[in-house]
Amino acid sequence: MNSEPVHHWDRVYRSLGSGPAPWEIPETPAEILRWIACAPAPARVIDLGCGRGHNTCALAMSEHDMVGIDFSSSAIGVARQVAAQLGLDNVSFEVADILRFRARQAFDLAIDYSVFHHIHPGDRGKYRDTVAALVRPDGLFGMVCYSDQDPSAQGGPDRVGSLGNTIHHPTADEVVSLFSGDFSLKEHGETRLGQRRHHLAHRFLFRRRTDVLSVDVRQGP
Repeated sequence: MNSEPVHHWDRVYRSLGSGPAPWEIPETPAEILRWIACAPAPARVIDLGCGRGHNTCALAMSEHDMVGIDFSSSAIGVARQVAAQLGLDNVSFEVADILRFRARQAFDLAIDYSVFHHIHPGDRGKYRDTVAALVRPDGLFGMVCYSDQDPSAQGGPDRVGSLGNTIHHPTADEVVSLFSGDFSLKEHGETRLGQRRHHLAHRFLFRRRTDVLSVDVRQGP
């Protein structure tokens, strides 16, 4: 695991204290509710880059079997506390590298809300391999990430965000091409990110192809 981004995000979460992060909103995002409505009920779901577990716990309260992973131990510590306070026994959290994580059992749905645009383009293949290994055949993968059309990108492929980290702005074609070998595109459209909903973003829903099966399920819950 690359220690530099881990330390960066740990510092960010510690600096936030009990205050909201710029990407955290009080309600469960509409995209996540739409994705979960397309999955079995209850569903086995993994939240990739779950942060402090707001969305993960919200879905667990709706009786879905949830797993949240994030490489920030500070964020995962808070998520575990929240789950314990809510008395949730159908959610677990793990400190893990999203580029290497594998699970013993596949998921009906994997969700990525505002994480992919933090993945360096050179690591996108590893990210895709993780998602493909985690989602069962005919399962779903939903993702929201910054768009190349967002004005903050200023016409470039990446920028430095307000927290000092690099944010990448992929095109829709880049994302669809990345996942096309293992998934079929079910939906794509535009949405908005941020507490003020002022950033233009892509929203995708993919379905895992049944003719391509990954058996790399080595570790984790």
